[in-house]
Amino acid sequence: MAKILEGKTLSQKILSQLSSQASLLKEKLTLAIVQVGARPESGFYISKKIEFARKVGVGVKHLKFSKNISKRNLEKELKNLNADKKITGIIIQLPLPPGLKVSDLIELIDWTKDVDGLHSRNLKSLASGEEGIVPATVKGIVRLLEYHRVPIAGKKVVIVSRSLLVGKPLALALLNRNATVSICHSKTSSIKEEIGIMGEADQRHVRIPIREGEVVGTILFGQSLDYNVLYTQAPPKQWIFPEHYTELGKKFIVDPFDYYLGPIKSQLLAKNLRSASPVGGKFDYDIDGTLSGTWFEEGTNWYVTNFGEYWKTHISFSPDPIDPSFFVISLGDFNGEAKQFGAKGNSPKPEKVKSELVKYELVEKGFVDSSGKGWGFGEPAVKGLRVDLGREVKGVVLVQVLENKKLKFELFPGKTASQVSSFTENAKIYER
Repeated sequence: MAKILEGKTLSQKILSQLSSQASLLKEKLTLAIVQVGARPESGFYISKKIEFARKVGVGVKHLKFSKNISKRNLEKELKNLNADKKITGIIIQLPLPPGLKVSDLIELIDWTKDVDGLHSRNLKSLASGEEGIVPATVKGIVRLLEYHRVPIAGKKVVIVSRSLLVGKPLALALLNRNATVSICHSKTSSIKEEIGIMGEADQRHVRIPIREGEVVGTILFGQSLDYNVLYTQAPPKQWIFPEHYTELGKKFIVDPFDYYLGPIKSQLLAKNLRSASPVGGKFDYDIDGTLSGTWFEEGTNWYVTNFGEYWKTHISFSPDPIDPSFFVISLGDFNGEAKQFGAKGNSPKPEKVKSELVKYELVEKGFVDSSGKGWGFGEPAVKGLRVDLGREVKGVVLVQVLENKKLKFELFPGKTASQVSSFTENAKIYER
């Protein structure tokens, strides 16, 4: 079973320790951050470094240079920082613009001031097991494992990265602690098999560092990519019973657009079909005392036992993700298939339905553009899509919200409203 290693507590503990240690020094520590160019994500990471340094009590000197600076001039600036006794640490913000070789510039830094631990002398120490100045991400991973008392010695570890900043030094650090380490990368032909040596588990999490704008794969026309951005410190979802949702992809999912930066965010927003806020969508639409939101057939353990065709016992009544002026009736089992329908007349809205008996006629749901032309998934992205409801009634659902957060529900496939008057013995009870 996958285990989330919470790091906030450890981070606060380290911050407190570093602050105490820094306050005892006779001379104040000062970090020089060398930034070449103006990449938006670099600005973000630098701001975080400055914020943390100030909390610790470390001074920061942020040097910004044009992406067109010559190698010679940049080398001169680094040598000046080496000679400056007030500067106790140096970081070159990565990535660098084309034409500047990272390893060459790192070697120019005084190895005792190499905060990133990438100087050959520091890496050699790491390889020999001495571990002087170690890359921050590597040190953080090891500290987190040790803090949570996760055994390292004798374990099989797969690292999906061969970068100089994380993958390679992390492999060395874990080898120093007697782990058996495998490294996978973009040319690994059997990554699935390599990860599989760790043994069977419910979920596996791998860290693959990427840069903004980097192409990580190609999707053929008509295909789609399913991905989530998860944040374990995100505010709780607006479910009536959050404890019924144990799957990580449900519990911690956040709007990815909150985490995109710069040009890539603008490019993706231009292709995003949804305009309503939040633009990345949501699925927690539970409103207590109403029909709105997700329901589970009574006695089926909600989302906790998420295996097999678990969705067959789920139903929901929620706004359409592209055109939320319409709502969607999602049925886990409509004649053996999971189906989504619109409601004829698009009324009454689920958030308005309370204890009254309500009858919905199910109709197919499609989309049209601003000109009224039909649009389907797999076609080029179009802004301003509207829901277009079909004319043929595919069935009827009868619902009534009960006390104690329960719902009485019955599906009548192939029927129309005039053919349904009340519940039968086939009605089922659903719960939140």
